[in-house]
Amino acid sequence: MDELLSSTLLFFRKFLKTYAYLAICILFGIASIGYITTGVWVFFYLPNDYLQGNLVKIMYIHVPCAWISLISYVFLGILSTFYLIYQDKVCSIIANAVTIVSLNTCFITLVTGSIWGKAAWGTWWIWDPRLTAVFIQFCLLSVCYILRSIGNNNSTLEQSSALLTIVGLINIPIIKFAVNAWNSIHQDSSVFRVDGVKIHQDLFYPLLLSFFSIGCLYLAITILITKNSLEEIKLRRVITN
Repeated sequence: MDELLSSTLLFFRKFLKTYAYLAICILFGIASIGYITTGVWVFFYLPNDYLQGNLVKIMYIHVPCAWISLISYVFLGILSTFYLIYQDKVCSIIANAVTIVSLNTCFITLVTGSIWGKAAWGTWWIWDPRLTAVFIQFCLLSVCYILRSIGNNNSTLEQSSALLTIVGLINIPIIKFAVNAWNSIHQDSSVFRVDGVKIHQDLFYPLLLSFFSIGCLYLAITILITKNSLEEIKLRRVITN
């Protein structure tokens, strides 16, 4: 396991050194083309909802950002675990970038969900089990981000942030199953279900394209933040020496 992690991190360092900006440009290009295509598809070819009209199309921002927030948080938990075990600084640097991505997408999820909720439920916010669990995740990510921001090169604060992230992993299944476990007004999952996808393919395919496009955007942002952080550390060492 140690050799696998070391080899992976060495490959990632070489990748960042040689191909980071090329990868960022390609990912930004794919994201731009993909989301323009999604916008045209959604607003010109998909019909409006008979109750919510055009507003229902906020789903193509809300849902992908919710997925990315959860996926990135799980990845953040893995990175935090590796950092606590192996004390590898690169794990912490990548974790910092992923924290920003997960926090950003979680915030967008809450804002778009609030706008959608106003149209669907008649209120901007309700302490629904899933909404509350996502808000808790946002609070956890905010604390982790603050700890990482003020604890630059402070191993104690970085370890505290990593530990808090790992503890927060328990909230991920709560977010997923809150709708089924408690009396929730939030819509049940239409995609990740045991009995298969329950959303019409005309809505499902542009949703996948939107997820892919936004995912490429945030992957590019993750690489950019990580690259800049490594360059900053390298520059600091040169100045110190």
